Amino acid sequence: MKSLETRLGNINKSIGKLNSFIQRQSDTMNAHFEKAAEDRETASELTSQYSMCG
Repeated sequence: MKSLETRLGNINKSIGKLNSFIQRQSDTMNAHFEKAAEDRETASELTSQYSMCG
């Protein structure tokens, strides 16, 4: 029984680590998408400004 409890404890720890890793990956991806959206917006604005000047 003790062995089973130890294994379940190890599984729970592993799941916690996995959840943490997935959350960090998700945060990183969201930051990337936000930055990409800002970059597209900036590019669009610069293109518009360039078109007005030329």
